[in-house]
Formats: sequence, C-alpha cells, structure tokens
Amino acid sequence: MTASRPGLHRRDALLGLGGAALLASLGCRRLDPVKKLPVIPDTAFAIDVHCHVFNARDLPIASFVLDVVLEGKPLGGLPLVPLVTLVSLVMNRSAWSPQRELRELERGRTPADDDLVQADIERAAADLLTNTTEAAAFRQKAVELLSGDGERLATTEALGNGDVQLLDLLAQRDPSRAVRPQGLSLRARTAALPADAARGVTAIEDEVTGVFRLAQLVTRPRTELVQRLITLPARNDGDVALLVPALIDYSKWLNEESSPLRDQIDVMSAIARRPGPYAVHPYVPFCPWRQMVEPGHLAMVRDAVEQRGFIGVKLYPVMGFLPYGNAGAPDPDAYPPRLRQTGPDWAARLDQGLAALYDWCIAEDVPVMAHCSYSQFPNPAAGKRGSPDAWRPVLDRWPGLRLNLGHFGGFWDLAEVGSNGWTASIVAMMATYPNLYADLSDYDAVAERTDAQKATNGTVLRALNGILDSQGGPARSRLMYGTDWVMLSKAPGNGAYYEGMRTGLTSRLGMSATQAAGFMGMNAARFLGIALETDGKPKSRQRLEAFHARHGGVPASFWTRWDGAAAFA
Repeated sequence: MTASRPGLHRRDALLGLGGAALLASLGCRRLDPVKKLPVIPDTAFAIDVHCHVFNARDLPIASFVLDVVLEGKPLGGLPLVPLVTLVSLVMNRSAWSPQRELRELERGRTPADDDLVQADIERAAADLLTNTTEAAAFRQKAVELLSGDGERLATTEALGNGDVQLLDLLAQRDPSRAVRPQGLSLRARTAALPADAARGVTAIEDEVTGVFRLAQLVTRPRTELVQRLITLPARNDGDVALLVPALIDYSKWLNEESSPLRDQIDVMSAIARRPGPYAVHPYVPFCPWRQMVEPGHLAMVRDAVEQRGFIGVKLYPVMGFLPYGNAGAPDPDAYPPRLRQTGPDWAARLDQGLAALYDWCIAEDVPVMAHCSYSQFPNPAAGKRGSPDAWRPVLDRWPGLRLNLGHFGGFWDLAEVGSNGWTASIVAMMATYPNLYADLSDYDAVAERTDAQKATNGTVLRALNGILDSQGGPARSRLMYGTDWVMLSKAPGNGAYYEGMRTGLTSRLGMSATQAAGFMGMNAARFLGIALETDGKPKSRQRLEAFHARHGGVPASFWTRWDGAAAFA
C-alpha cells in the first residue's frame, strides 16, 4: 500500500509515546486482578462454543484494531488514525509472545502474575522512549496500513497534532478537569495530557473505556485470558465446563504478519493439556490463501486436531473468500490484487484447498466454525462472501459437515430496518442440513444494562421469535451459547452476559427447559462430537480422550456429563 498521509517526524513519534504513557497509567487503574477460579461441579455442562483468547502478537494488530475492534468507524467522535496508532503501539510491544508463554508453561508456572500487568506496559513504554526510530517505523507502518484503502479510512485529519487532539478529547471526559485553572502553557498542557486522558477514560464506563480495556487485556498471556473468561459470569460462574476458543489467521488478507501459527498452536496445545475442573479445546484456523503459498498448512491444521488437542477448524470467509465456488465468483476483480497476482488459477486453487479441508473434515468428523455476520470485514465485497447462502454449495456437496455459522448471521441486525435476512436464511437451511448449527455470541444487549439495550434486546428477540415461529423446524434445538470473548470484554457490564443468556434470552425465545439446557451446552456437545451417539463415541470424543490420556489432563469421566445430549435434539 502507498501512504497518502504526510510524512512522520520525530515529534509525531514522541507524541505517540504520550499514548504509551496513557495506557501505562491505565494499566494499574482499570485491569482488575483475576478473580478466584470458580468451583465447577461434575454436573456442569455449559459450553462456550465461540470465544477467543488470542493476544496482540497473534494477529495483525493495527489492521485488527481498525477493522475488527472499531470496524472502520470513529469511536465516540475521536479521530481514528491517532487512536489506532496509540493503542497499537503498546499492544504490539507489551504483549506476551507465544514462545515466552510456552516457556513458562513448560516450567510448570502459570504466566498470569498480576504485578506483570503494569511492568509489561511500563517496559514497552520505556523501550519506545529510548528507541524513537523503532517507534517512528511502527507508526509509519500503521499509516501505510490505514491509508491505502479509502473504504477503511473513516477520518481525514492529518497526523501532525492528531495525538494531542486525541489525548485532549479523552481528557475532556473527566468532569473534574473543568474546574482546573486555565491558561496553562502548551508545554505544561501537553505534559499533563496522558494522566488527564487516563482519568477521562476511567471516568465514564462506555465503549471508549471498553476499547482501552480490550487493549490492555490482549497484552496478557493467553493462560490468563482463559482464567478471566472462566470467571466472567457474575452469577452461576461454576456452570461452564468447556471453552472452545478460536485462533484466527488474518495475515494474508490484511497484508500484515503476526506470530507464526505453529507457535500459537504450540502454546494453545500446552494450555489444552493442563489438568483442571474445566477443559479448553480450541479451533485451529484454516486460510485457503495460506494453503496456496504454504502447501504444508493443511497438514499443520490436521496435526493440531488429530494430535494436539484442538477440537475443530475455524474459517473466516468475510476476510474475502467464498466458502466454495471462488472460481465462479461474479466479482473476481474485487478480490485482493496480491491474491490475483499469485497466478491465473488463483481462484481454482482457493477452492482446491477448501475442498481438501472439507474432505478431511468429513472423513474424520471434524466440526467447522465460520464467522457469519456482515461485520468485521476489510471491505463490503469481502463481507458479503460470508453469507449463509454462500455455504449452500458446501453443504450440498458435503451434506454431513458439522458446521456452526457463528453469530447466527448477525442476529443483532434484526433491530435495524431492512435486515439483510441472513438469520432467517440460517433458520430455513437448518431444516435441510442435519448438522447445521448457529451460535449467539457477542450480543451485549442481552445484559440490558441501559434503557437503550433493553429496547434493542426487546426488538431483536421479538423479531427472532417471529422467524423461529413462522419457519418452524429444528432451529431452537440447534442454537448454542457463545461469548466471543475477548471481544466481549469491551462491553460494559459483561459479567451479566451469561445470566442474560441463560435465563433472559432462553425464556423470551420461548424455549422449554430442555431447549434452554440444549442452548447452554447440550447442543454444542452434539455439534462438537463429544456426546455419545447411537453408534458409540464420535471421533472428536475419541481424539480428546486419547489426548488427555497421553498428557494427564482431564479424566475420561469428564466427558460423560454430555452423554445424554441426543435427547436435547
């Protein structure tokens, strides 16, 4: 990409370090210690079937903040480019690498010491303060990433005094600042801005605060993020017995590399084999573009599932590919130029990689989760490729595929006039495809923390009830609970999310007690292949039992809590 913004100067890099100081001060003010782990009884059966515990080293961080966290939109009226740069600087430098965390785990230590929160951020800020060349280089990379695509850049301000402007806007959120003496010199005002801005962020519990909290969380070890997730529910926090976090692989589509996937697999496999009262078994990501240029990619994915404790595969079509049929796509020119430059048969090779994946998933009975909402995409054309209808060619050719269309088509869009119909399409498809499921994740309105959330939740659930009632079929027995943590972490009051799902959502969707229990865990047990079936133990269950038998993790009896899941269909 070619930068279209003014060049960066040393002054700009130093102003970015004001952002590092801001996040450093936030580190000790906002990130609470990990709560005591809950007591999880043998009868607990809830499953978080859609979550994440990645940190900032595991993804293209600048593009992730822009496209996924902020979705290319200004946040609370704040200028976007300085905010992305400010957050990305510290997230990138202070996050635990997978190699560092794996070393701790192999020594039998839990890399979750709370006193490291502030130390890590302060060390990152100090590194940047003494290495302005590196800071400027990172900022230049961020500008290149964010300025080359007009559809993704939702701001027009230059980078000269953007950081001062941003910190000033954040500082104005602190009510106590209004009574301070006026007329400070520019030098004094600039020096005070990071601390003032930190107070401004913590003064109001809203989406701005949430983004900074998320920025802090994704610097932490993945082990700690797992512990934070298992303690998320403010009530009934001993219910969740299985976490299924998805690794992600955006690098080819966002043109920015992250920590190697092999290293991410290594550390998550180490977490999966830790003994405890709950289990963690991730999805491994498959990227068809990576398979084209790294032919060993599918073999790595297979090894993760067959030997390393991973439970299934994650696909992310809204990055820009169809689940199948790319060779016949009506908009080939809308695919990334770098992809089309790999050769004239690029689309056919995408499909070949995907077909090989599905053939293996059918042969080994491996579940697949896919992002399925019109959200978190690099451009609108890419976003449309993740629609439910795009999955029909896959399910017609591989009808037995265990498939979870994550986010239920973006069911929160039912609150908007003129919804795109993705949720209704999934409900209709469930009547045809026996192993098609959907999860309801990252829906913070269910907590009904504000009047606006109550109104949104009421509208969404009324519309969803209408779809479920009018179409009938098995949908209420194919829906699953998920959080989309750590993304959910930026929502205020997220501790009420679990209870809002467990009681509020299930009752308002007219679910029976059996259907509600299915939603919270038994449906996911069928989808994942960990519950007994009429012909015995599915292959997923066999793989996980063998994995723990080799490594001394959870006992074989752990899985029996889901053995009656067939009755919830």
